[in-house]
Amino acid sequence: MQELDTLVVTAEVQAAIRRLVDRLGVVCVESTPRWSSIVDQLDFGSTYERPAVPGTTSTVVVLGLPADVLKHARDATDTFGFVMPVARIATSQIPGLGQRARSWRDDATLDLWHEGWSPINIDRLLVTTRDATIELVIGDVRPIPEVPVPND
Repeated sequence: MQELDTLVVTAEVQAAIRRLVDRLGVVCVESTPRWSSIVDQLDFGSTYERPAVPGTTSTVVVLGLPADVLKHARDATDTFGFVMPVARIATSQIPGLGQRARSWRDDATLDLWHEGWSPINIDRLLVTTRDATIELVIGDVRPIPEVPVPND
């Protein structure tokens, strides 16, 4: 998603980030180098640590593509937050290329369920870039509790 370099961080995006930080407390943002410019644009407030400070308790917020969030989910053991793009909507129509309608099966947050995480407090926002509109999902997840299944 080359467009992310020109992401326009709106007041609505900042409000969603503030709500996320209010829920999670001290946060440590993890991202790939590709996302560092976006981390710098987002205001995680005075509780933001990068990298995590030893001896403090902070909650990880993963900033990246759905694959980055799922990679973290596979190894995580505690609640974490995420900021990820889940859809790209072209703003300039290219002749001959139509926009395929997304179905609920295309939603990356459902992959978190499959990995054993329950998405909570989800904000879905449309943000603009120079070439497209991106659907951005900001939220947090907690482990799905293991419920014992009674024997038949």
